[in-house]
Amino acid sequence: MGNFCKILLSCLALLVSLIVGLGFFYYVEREYAATDTIGLTTIEVLEDTIHLKGYTSSSATGFSKYMYTSVNDALYIRIKYSLVSRVNPNADFSITINEPTDNINKVYIQGKDHQDIRLIWEK
Repeated sequence: MGNFCKILLSCLALLVSLIVGLGFFYYVEREYAATDTIGLTTIEVLEDTIHLKGYTSSSATGFSKYMYTSVNDALYIRIKYSLVSRVNPNADFSITINEPTDNINKVYIQGKDHQDIRLIWEK
């Protein structure tokens, strides 16, 4: 009987961990936004800073985070949205990237698909 309880408790712990992990992904992380759902209100490219402000056209999503990569003379920014929650309550975003911009000639927004790119600034 003791082994059965240990196995049952292990299975329940695994199930709870799985539910919590999926909940985190669904409500906090989610996925990158498609470029046609992102609107920009401000784009500033300064000597050592790039600043973007914008929003998404999707009504039930909240900004969660961004990532960027630099390839040759271009900077690619990917914006992640999730369901609106206490963690991500707002669809508007304000992004500041502190990187030297001497070698950056183009800035793109990139969607979930790597071919989904939109030029948002060019030197």
